Amino acid sequence: MAVGTWPNWDLAEWGIEMTAMPPNTGPSAPPAVSDAVAPPPASTPVRVFSAIAGAVILLLIGSITIWLTLGALVGMAIAIRVQRARRGRATRRMSWLGAMAAAAVTLTAMMAFALSKAPPGTIGRLRDSLRTARDTTPVPLPPWLERIAGGEERVRASREMAKQLEKSPVLLWWVAAVSITVTSALFGLLVGSVAWVGAMLGARGLAGRWPLAGARAPPA
Repeated sequence: MAVGTWPNWDLAEWGIEMTAMPPNTGPSAPPAVSDAVAPPPASTPVRVFSAIAGAVILLLIGSITIWLTLGALVGMAIAIRVQRARRGRATRRMSWLGAMAAAAVTLTAMMAFALSKAPPGTIGRLRDSLRTARDTTPVPLPPWLERIAGGEERVRASREMAKQLEKSPVLLWWVAAVSITVTSALFGLLVGSVAWVGAMLGARGLAGRWPLAGARAPPA
């Protein structure tokens, strides 16, 4: 064998078989995931019951607070439309959050409007009436709570400081803003959730299926 040449060996004599390697086509594409298949429609009695239950719930909550109910339904529709425009599909969670947020914003706007239409001096008169009621009938602290607060002298000093802070209009408006925010959040959670349940039941009665079940929206 000459130097610098490869030997011509017959691998078959050694019992070695060579097989052709498949061509390299790169990383394989992941299998296509089909969209969620819509469940079969509900039976007629179930649809009738769902429609009646949804209508009753919406009528009851609407008779108590019509504006918050309308705000919740509008917020629910806006949340569904926005999520479908961004992701191609909408979820029940986002529609529920939209209903609650819209109900809370509606109540906040109503309370702010009512406060802006109040006669001049209403806040001052309310503050004076609360101060008079507090000074007329002071509520004594229980002994154990007074000990936790640091004793009678410290409690008296804290009350005097509170009286001085009551004269600040900034603090009064801050307390009013916090009270409106907390009240709006609580009523938004309650009214928004009830209106959402009623709308979901009504939609199931009309369409025969639970809405927003996960199927993708059809292309435009």
